[in-house]
Amino acid sequence: MGEIDRLGQFRKAGYDAATAYINVLRAQKLRDLSAAALEQARSHVQAAGQRERIGTGTRFEILQAESRLSTVQGQLLGATNGVDLARLALTNAVGESLGDRVLAEQTALPSVAFALSEDPAPATLALFAISLTM
Repeated sequence: MGEIDRLGQFRKAGYDAATAYINVLRAQKLRDLSAAALEQARSHVQAAGQRERIGTGTRFEILQAESRLSTVQGQLLGATNGVDLARLALTNAVGESLGDRVLAEQTALPSVAFALSEDPAPATLALFAISLTM
């Protein structure tokens, strides 16, 4: 029974590490999308200001654009914190500090043999980035 428990713990550790890895990739993608939204919101503020200066826009449009910019800045901050938290969870799962390492979006981990009988069954775990679409 001890061998089965050890195997279960080993599989759980692998699953936890894989899940944490995917969560880091997902958080990084969300941060990248938030950064792009921030740039777009900044350009909307500038465009609203230009429209007001030439007389085709209103002060209300500028305030709306600035409000949206403020919202997006908060979302970017939250997404950046999400990346930090996901990287910390991955650090805990693998038991090693990641530092500033860049994580690949597609990585194949080495084969691992799980043997409960004379017929070992090797398994390869592959991690793929989950693309976020909005």
